[in-house]
Amino acid sequence: MFARYTVNTNRTVVRNKCSLYKGDKDMNKQEIRYRAKKRRARALAKRRMVFLLATLLLITVGTIVFGSCFSSLAQDSAAAANQEFKYYTSIQIQDGDSLWSIAEQYKSEHYASTQAYVDELVVLNDLTSETIHAGQHLMVAYYDKEFK
Repeated sequence: MFARYTVNTNRTVVRNKCSLYKGDKDMNKQEIRYRAKKRRARALAKRRMVFLLATLLLITVGTIVFGSCFSSLAQDSAAAANQEFKYYTSIQIQDGDSLWSIAEQYKSEHYASTQAYVDELVVLNDLTSETIHAGQHLMVAYYDKEFK
């Protein structure tokens, strides 16, 4: 904005606010059409840009959602391939067997130690001590990858 000074017919100076652009009253019809066409072109370009950004945002969100679904499916199928199932079987105790020897034979990496497996055997078979006798039956836990 700048100020334009004009002199009236009574020789007084008048200060008017002006801009670099002419007002509509100072333009001819061709210039008015040209500026209206430019305004419409800028508005159209702005709408196109908003549409483009909205489309890119939608594609990005869709890719993230779609990719995460496939990622979780791949992880689930990989986990299912490595999944082991816990089973129980009954064994008959032979001469010389102890809970520790049975634990060494049946325990897997699912147990922190042999002592942890022995403790599970005691709870599973409702034993009052770690003493077992030949001919007695025990339930033992084991893991297998095959679903039975």
